[in-house]
Order: sequence, then structure tokens, then C-alpha cells
Amino acid sequence: MIPLTPLLEERRDGRRGRMRSDSEDMRGGTGVRPATVTPHRVCVLALIGCVLCATLAATAPVTADEQDEPPSVPAAYYGEITIDGEPAATGVEVEAEVNGEVRGSITVEDPGEYGEETAGGEQLYVEGNSDDEGTPVRFYLITTDGERIKVNETDPDDVTWSSGELERIDLSVSTGSAEQPAVFTLPEVSLDPEAITEGGTVTVNANVTNGGDRSGEQSVAFSVDEEVLADRTVDLGPNESRSIEFENVTVDRDPGNYEYAIRTDNETRTGTLTVEAAVESAYFNLTDVEPNEPAVEQGDPVAINATISNGENVSGEQAVRFVVNDRVVDDRTVEVAGDETRTVTLENDSLELTPANYEYAIRTDNETWTGTLTIEAATQPPYFEVMDVDPDEPTVEQGDPVAVNATISNGENATGEQTIRFVVNDRVIDDRTVEIPGDETRTVTLENDSLELTPANYEYAIRTDNETWTGTLTIGPSPEPAFVAVSNLTPKKPTVEEGGSITPEVTVTNTGDERAEETVELRIDSEAIDSKQVNLAPNESRRLAFEEQAIEIAPGNYTYGVYSGNDDLTTTLTVEKAGDSDPDGDPGDSDDSDDGNGSDDGNGSDDGNGSDDRDNGSDDGDGSGDGPTTEPETLVISNLAPAAVEVEQGEEVTISATIENVGNESTTQDVTLEIGNDQLVERQEITLGAGEETTVNFSGLDTSGVPTGETEYTVSTNADRSAGTLTTVVEDETSGFTFMTAVLAITVAVATLRRRTRCE
Repeated sequence: MIPLTPLLEERRDGRRGRMRSDSEDMRGGTGVRPATVTPHRVCVLALIGCVLCATLAATAPVTADEQDEPPSVPAAYYGEITIDGEPAATGVEVEAEVNGEVRGSITVEDPGEYGEETAGGEQLYVEGNSDDEGTPVRFYLITTDGERIKVNETDPDDVTWSSGELERIDLSVSTGSAEQPAVFTLPEVSLDPEAITEGGTVTVNANVTNGGDRSGEQSVAFSVDEEVLADRTVDLGPNESRSIEFENVTVDRDPGNYEYAIRTDNETRTGTLTVEAAVESAYFNLTDVEPNEPAVEQGDPVAINATISNGENVSGEQAVRFVVNDRVVDDRTVEVAGDETRTVTLENDSLELTPANYEYAIRTDNETWTGTLTIEAATQPPYFEVMDVDPDEPTVEQGDPVAVNATISNGENATGEQTIRFVVNDRVIDDRTVEIPGDETRTVTLENDSLELTPANYEYAIRTDNETWTGTLTIGPSPEPAFVAVSNLTPKKPTVEEGGSITPEVTVTNTGDERAEETVELRIDSEAIDSKQVNLAPNESRRLAFEEQAIEIAPGNYTYGVYSGNDDLTTTLTVEKAGDSDPDGDPGDSDDSDDGNGSDDGNGSDDGNGSDDRDNGSDDGDGSGDGPTTEPETLVISNLAPAAVEVEQGEEVTISATIENVGNESTTQDVTLEIGNDQLVERQEITLGAGEETTVNFSGLDTSGVPTGETEYTVSTNADRSAGTLTTVVEDETSGFTFMTAVLAITVAVATLRRRTRCE
């Protein structure tokens, strides 16, 4: 058997065949890193030594040579790992190679870290033997996409294998994916045409792409024989492309072949442009224009017929343009054979010009005809004015219809038709199209069956094409239906003997805006045992007492509660066997008294922990039962927050608590929040499995109805209760108190000074 102590205190130098203690410098003179005996390493070696000893003890006796060469303990590594400066993601795998063999691997559990420093924690274990002592360890990572990348930087930067060594090695990987600057390329360029006559024009199109990782700005230029004829600055984001066009660029060159170029800062595309000698071309004369002095009303269309003749003996094609106020308002391309004539009509649907005289022109490539165009004042259209709206300040309840009568007059002498719109909250809710003769009046009713708006004041408008009338529309709240809420059920969690009785009471409140007529039932396990009829005015609250109820059911736990048509409030009724209670009040006996925090601890007193300490009916081993067996109450409360809070009256507050199921079974229960006088504020139903916990939040609680001063609030389950303090103040109450405190302090100071003066 290999002794454990030498295995922990010494290790073999595989290359020299001798042992060194951990206190020696294992790299002295050889470049081998010294082994560091840390508590973590001792724990690891101890655990491995125990396993080795147990294994050797179970096998056949070993020879003396085998005792001299014990199995090597794996080396262990842990540390940080980054990829391109960022923490490696969870799921990345780290592999270690020795002599070209993968000897161990580990998966990243926490981003940027592999393995653990703590004793007994998970590390990257790398197998080896004495021949591997001092051999370099190479690290690789396998990304979540399956890519295997060699680690290009370690800290420390030389890692060699050593049996049993536990060492922190930080790994860094660079994938070479750093951002590249903007690179503008020209994947597609074209020149149209590539052959022109002297003085002709070309159109250049270029697709420019930024292939870098950063945005950039460069100039795209078109040049012929190194002379830039057109350029434009382009701003592109990463991998963005844009089409650039230089249209009708004039190339003034003698006949011949010329090199043209389209350039960015990063790429140049070249080609050959051919300039040919000019040939005889057609000549378009303007021989007549009809009408030559056109006149139209403002907004009306205008049309002119132009007669074109080709004075040469060759056919030609040109664009004939109609120009008004230096703006082309129409053009036609026509082809005219040599020595022939053609008439072309040029027109515009509506010239947006004020009444005046304007010079117009008809142009070919060769000649221009000019004349005068007169724009006359147009006949005035009808003008619809909103004279009156009734009611001018309408008020309706939420969801009710709204209607107004609008009186519209046409102030011009021409009959007109317009659409009258009823607009609320920038939305057209009704419209009517009406026709009104000149100088007459019409009344239009505009309405909407149901405005889906919350109660508030809204601006409404009655609009014609010419005018807008505005006013205020008031949407009042719709009445809330009757709602009978139940709260403050007493007794809260009664415990009675079999055959005993209880006299329940509950507070009923009508929280609606209408009178409530409702039947309120007292139930045990969903069976109604008593009922009362209530008639409540809006916001009325009263205390409702049920008849004394004899409890003639078997011992156990029952759901006991009060139900209205709108609400319910339940708790637990515990029925014990007759004679189980101890008149002397010994510990372990049940008591029906309430300790003030909503829990019953079984001996008539409150132990202050907010939990129910009643006897659970189990036998404590002395031969006697402690009480009836009851289902354990499993939901307990902790982390009530805030335990104490001060707010201004009307300010919203949020209360939270941690609920834990400490029982052995899943349970579904209500968690209730009460503020002052056991008034139920909110209830939430939760389901928790055995051992589970959750946080319950009661958010946006309105404190308008909470009286000023200090009020206790409680969070309760069927088994537990936790209390906090809510202090409500009115606005500026704190400032007033501070002022009175200052006055009192001054009075005391003056009295003290007088007393001191008398003493002197």
C-alpha cells in the first residue's frame, strides 16, 4: 500500500527519478514552476489518496517496483477566461492537451470563469504521469457553435504539467474579429453611353458599399483623363450600400478614346469612353403657338398647341418643353422627319400661381418662343362658417351618447357642399355632408352612441373646411354597481370543543354607487348554516351578527367563512374532542383566546413570532396524546417590507412579504392584507409545493381612506401573521410639527438662560 503522507508531502521529479518536499523550489534552475501546497491542494490530495488507498487495499499485493512508482495525481486548474476581451459565455468548453493528447476538459458554468478555487470545488483536472512532469500544457476552447480555438494567451504564460498541482491560470482568446474601418468599394458601375458625339453627355451609375465595421464618409468621383467631371460625398454605415447617379455629365473632348474612372478612397473602376465626330442633325423650328396669349382663372388648367417643323433633311427627335415662371410645367418628346411639320399639345392641370401676368416659353433644343400668360382671379368658393353649437359645453356620463346641434352658414353667394365633422380627442366621432346655398344657414345634428373615454374634460371641435369651433366636453364617471364587501370576521380562527358554539360577526360594506340588497351567508365547508339579508346605501358599512351556532361536527379543521354575492372571507375552524382542554392551562392545551397578532399559540398567550403554536395532535412519547390530529398549517411569513413606513395621506404604497410552505404537501391558500381595524384591503391566492417560497406584492395601495397617525397593518395566511406600522400624515404636517418644535425649543432655552442668570 502507498502511504498517504508521502503522497501529500512529496512528489516525484519524473525526469530525475528523485523526490522533493513541497517546501523546495521545484523550478530552481530548471524553469519548472514550484508546487504550492495550499489547503485546497491538501484537501484534493487527501481525497485522491483515500481513493487510491482503498483501491490498492482491495487488489492483489504489489511488487516493490510498483510501490516505488505510485499513480500520478492529476494537475488541476481554474481561472478566468475571455474571448476578444469579453467574458466567455456559459456553455463554452475548455480543453487541456499534454503531448498532443486531450487530458481533461471543463464547461464554463459562470460567464468568464472556469473551475473553482475552493477546496472540493470543480476544477479542470488534467491527467498525466511521471514522464509528463514539466511538459507544456496547451489550452483550447470550444465555443457554443462547436468551433475549436487555441488559447493564445495564458497568465502565467508558461504552464507545465505537475502531478497534484492546483494552479490559477487565466485564459484569453482573440478571434481576430476586431472592428475594421470603413472601406468603400464599387461592386457595380456603369457608363451610359460608352460612345458619344462631340459635346455629348453621359450618365454614370455606381453602387457604393461600405465593407467595414464602422461608419464612414468618402467622395465618389467620375473623371475623364484624370479630370474630375462630377463628384459627391457619401456617408455609409457598416455594410450599407447606396446607388449614386451622375446624370447628363457633359464631356467636352475631341474625337478619340479616353480612359474614364469612378473612384472612392479605396477602389477605382476604369473603362474606355469613345468620343465620335458630330454629324448633321435635325433642326426644330417653332413656327406657331396657339393661343399665343393664353388667359385662365387661378387654379384652372392651361393648354397650348405648338407647331414644330424640321428644317433639315434628316429625321430627329427632341423634347419640347412648356415653361412658366422658369419652371417646366409640361414636356413632350416628338420625332419629326426631315422637312416635315408636327403639332404638339402642352398643358398643365392647375397652375398654382397668384393672379398676375407671367412670361411663358415653348422650347426645343434649337429655338424658344415666348409670350404672356395671364392668371385671372378665380370666382370665390363657398365659405362655411360655424355660427353656433348647442350645447356648447356638453356633459355626459361615461358610456352615454353625446349629441350637439351645429348651425352652419354659407357666407358666399355660390352654393357649396362640405363635410361637417365632430371631433373629440383628435378623433372624428361623427360627420355629416351638407349642401348650403349662398347666404343661407343649416343646422346639423352630430352625435355618437357611446364615447369610450375615461372621466375627464376633453376639448371637442366642430369643423368645416373653413372654420373650427372648439369647446369642452365633460365625461363624468358612470356609477359603480352595488358591491357588498365582507371584512373583520370574528372570531378570526376559532377553536372549540365538539358540541361547543360560536357567535360570528362580520362587517359588511357597500363599496358601489347604488343601493345593495344582498344575502350574506355563514358557511362551514361550503355548507350554509345561517344567512342574513342586508340593505345598504352606497358606501354604507355596518356590523352584521349571526345567531349563535352550535358546533356539532367531528373533530378536525374546517373552512369557516362569510360569503356575499360579491365577496367572501374565510378562515379555519378547529373542532377538538370534548375534554381535551386543560382547565389548569398546562402547556400544550388549546385556548380560544387571540394573542393580538392573528395567531393562536395554544396556551392563551402570544409568543410574538406570528405563528400558530397550537398542539398538533402528535404523541410526544409519554403515552398520552397531545390533542386531536389536525392538518398542519404550512404557510409562514417572513421578510415583511417595509416593517414601518410613513406616507402622505392619499399617497400610494407597496407592501411585500415572503411566503414559504414549510409543510410536506402542496397547498393553495389566500394571503390577505389588512390595514387598521381588521379592514381587508386585498387578497391574493397562491399555490406552493412543499419547501417552495414566493414573494407576494400588494402594489399601488391607496392611503386616502387611512386615518392620519400610526396604524397597524398585517399580512396573514391561514397559519401565520406578520404586522407592520403605517404612519399617515397630511401635506405640510411635518413642516408644522417642525415649526412648533422650534418654538418649544426656543421657550425652553429662554427659561434655562433665566434660571442660570438667577443662579449666578
